[in-house]
Order: sequence, then structure tokens, then C-alpha cells
Amino acid sequence: MNQQPSFSSRPDIMNIPPVLAQAQVFFITAAPLSSYMTRRPHHIFKRLSGLTRVVNISSSRRGGGEGIFRRLPGEGFPPIQALNRKLYRRHLRVLAEALDSPPLMWVWGPPQIWLWDGLPRKALVYELSDYIPGFYGKEDILPELERTMMMADVVFAVSRPLFRWAKSLARNAFLVRNGVDPEPFISAARAEKTAIGYWGAIAPWVRFDLLEAVAEGFPKTELRLAGRVHPEARGALERLLKRPNARYFGELSYEALPEFLAPVGVGLVPFDTGRLGNSTSPLKIYEAFAAGAGVVSTDIDEALLHRERGILEVGHDPDEFVEAVGRMMLERNPERLAEKARENSWDARFSEVLSALRRIH
Repeated sequence: MNQQPSFSSRPDIMNIPPVLAQAQVFFITAAPLSSYMTRRPHHIFKRLSGLTRVVNISSSRRGGGEGIFRRLPGEGFPPIQALNRKLYRRHLRVLAEALDSPPLMWVWGPPQIWLWDGLPRKALVYELSDYIPGFYGKEDILPELERTMMMADVVFAVSRPLFRWAKSLARNAFLVRNGVDPEPFISAARAEKTAIGYWGAIAPWVRFDLLEAVAEGFPKTELRLAGRVHPEARGALERLLKRPNARYFGELSYEALPEFLAPVGVGLVPFDTGRLGNSTSPLKIYEAFAAGAGVVSTDIDEALLHRERGILEVGHDPDEFVEAVGRMMLERNPERLAEKARENSWDARFSEVLSALRRIH
């Protein structure tokens, strides 16, 4: 049985933006925050929870936790899918009606307009954290996504390409990039650097020709790989792992990431530069900075923002990519990398979020 959320007592709201003052936030995600690795939503949720009352709203086959709707089995069957939607929406309505005032709805990922549209709300915040149609492989959700941005009181976009798109549709669009908590990576930054690394989604938008070139170009240097493997990328990963210096560590928890990164002196961002790849704000760029690793990337927009000797190099093809890795091995600047991590901390990003919200009435 799904329980209503129990909120803590009202926090000190001296510096809270008016739109958050006395608000109760429904943090709506496609999957429960507890079910996947720490990413942007977790960092924002944590900091929001320090200011006001927040509950994660989502659905799961297992249920569990306040605000989590437990889906009926058999959801591949259209009538069951329709029933689950109806029950989930009713679940959200019950939670909202139990509050003293309408909640602020903070929506992530696929918009799920059918879930929240028409329910009482104080305001609607939408997080445009990827090019959603490409990320989920569902271009047919594009109209719903654009409609959501037009309906939202605030849209936060993580990259310049996404911000330009949001600005063309939303009343209030703001650019707030991804970031990092530097503290967990301090020991990794001090470690001896002997390896090259890629971590994150191992997916079709990753250019394996660049990873193959790096493995071949530095045969005595370990190429460390970690992350969830997309079915369409499994074959390419298996071919790469035939190289003696390539090693796959599986899908790591966020807590295990600093240990994985400790020997990494060069972090790779070998993303395709199509709309999906170019719209990203890769967390791995900021995690690399915090762990003392220089970055070599394709020329996605976010990488060009940080291009700097000893910090981030860009390569367009396999030869350029290998050359850039070689330069970074020699020119990596640990002191400047630490500065970049501090400049791009999640605390700094959340300050940008609050600053944007203060402009909304």
C-alpha cells in the first residue's frame, strides 16, 4: 500500500525564494531516486530538502518509500498500462489534496503530462537535463516535451544548445549546468596517475573508434571503463575488451567512483557530436576535474566551454584524439583542475537555481 508522505517541520525560510517559501515540493522522476546512481536529480533533491519539504514522486514495480506508486504487474498489456496510469494519477491527487496548499511540481525526464496536468499546483519547474527524445529513443515524445516547456513556470537547461531550445518555448528558461561535489574526490586527486578512463553510459552515442584508437595508441597504459552497458553497445565493448590494456569494472555506485578514478590521469568524453551528444553537460567532465584528471573530449559544446591547456583538450578524429591524450598526460595541471572543480561545485550550481527562482513571482 502506498503511504502519504510525511514531511518534516517547517525549516528556516529566511533566504528561500518566494516561490519556495512554505512550499511542499513534489519531485517527479521517471524512476525512484533510490533506484539509480547519484546524478543531477539527487544533488538538487538533497539541497532542496535542506530548505523546504520535498518528496520524490515516482512509480515502481516494487513500490517502497513515500510518494512511490507501486505499479500493477502486466504493464506490457495496454489495458493494464492504462489502469496503472489512472491509479498513479489518483495516487498523486490524493497526496496533493492531503497538503495545506498546492505543491510545487518539479518534473524530470519524460514529462508525463498525463500524470500531473490539471492537478492543483503552486508552480511547475521542468528540468531539461538531456535531449530527452534522443536519450530515450522516443522521438514521438517531442510534442509533449515542447508543450511541457511552454506550460512550465521555470525551465532549467543543462547546456547551451538545450537552453536555446528552452528559451524559444518557455516563459522563464535558465542555463544551469551540471557540477560536482569535490570533497569525495580529494584522495583520488592526490593519487599517482597511471591510467586513462571512461565512465558513464556505454551507449550508442559513445564513439568506440576513439576508444579503440586510445587503447592502441597507449598499449602499456590501462584503459579503465565503467558504466551501464546499452544493448546496442555491447558488441563494441566486447571487441574493445579484447585489447590487453582495456579493463571493464562494471556499473559502479557513486561511492565507488573515487576509487575507480584514483589512478586515472586522463578522462575521456568520446561522444558523438549529433544533437544528443552535443546537448549534454557530462558529469564526467566535472568528476574528472575533482579527481585531478585532465579531460580529452570530442568537440561537444560543453567541452569547448572548458578548453584549456592542461585541463581539457579536444580531438575530432582518432589521430587527433590520441595526440590530445598524449599532450594531456604531459601537461595535466592538478592545481588548476582543483580550481575548476571548486568553481563548478553543486553548491555553486544550486545557488544559480535559487537565484533563478528568486526572479519568479
